[in-house]
Amino acid sequence: EIAALRRPAVVVPYPHHVDRHQEKNALELGEGVRIVHEERLGVSVRQDLVRLCEPAGANERARMSAALAHAVPLDGGVRILEELAVLARGR
Repeated sequence: EIAALRRPAVVVPYPHHVDRHQEKNALELGEGVRIVHEERLGVSVRQDLVRLCEPAGANERARMSAALAHAVPLDGGVRILEELAVLARGR
């Protein structure tokens, strides 16, 4: 959803999951997200979030949104359907 909506995000992945899939998924979004590990949550992260949300963070938000535009294609569902159709015709 983050990539599809092109919304910059701060992700705090659940640290105790065996395969760390939340962190892996966030990494796939590249510069469009910030990953903050739970142990780093604090005043500096809060200040960074406030700055990012204020008018002064507009350029950075725009860069993050642009990065998300390249992270995940909006037509992913259509592409999957087309691949499934090709597979089904091959049987």
